[in-house]
Amino acid sequence: MLRPKANRFLGSSRAERRRNMRREKVAAVGAIFEALQGIGLALGAGLSAVFLLWGLPLLYCASSFLCLALPMRWVTGRAPISWVGGLELLLAIAIALVGVIRAIRGDEPVAPVRPVFARTMLGLCWVASFLLMLVDIWGKA
Repeated sequence: MLRPKANRFLGSSRAERRRNMRREKVAAVGAIFEALQGIGLALGAGLSAVFLLWGLPLLYCASSFLCLALPMRWVTGRAPISWVGGLELLLAIAIALVGVIRAIRGDEPVAPVRPVFARTMLGLCWVASFLLMLVDIWGKA
């Protein structure tokens, strides 16, 4: 009887069947982990899309208010200048610049709206932030 050189057992032996079963179990567990990884990536992509769709316009509005209100609070003495406030202002300026530069370049908005509407809303957000800054400064007399 001829036997394979690499293995002393026949392919139909009990030891070979056990090895094949182990390989199949490992492959099945690997397939489960790959599927979970794919689900995780798809979920992460969906969550980031939702954040961009809902969160970015709100971040633009909040940053426009902070860009105007924080320096005015410091100038009028309503709030002390601090490292946290300075970092907050730098972050707000960075976010506001991203929004303004995207509007000037005419990039497509993140939300499914027309570009003209998105630019108009960004401008109205800056106007509202200016009015809220005035109320914040002069309203607490």
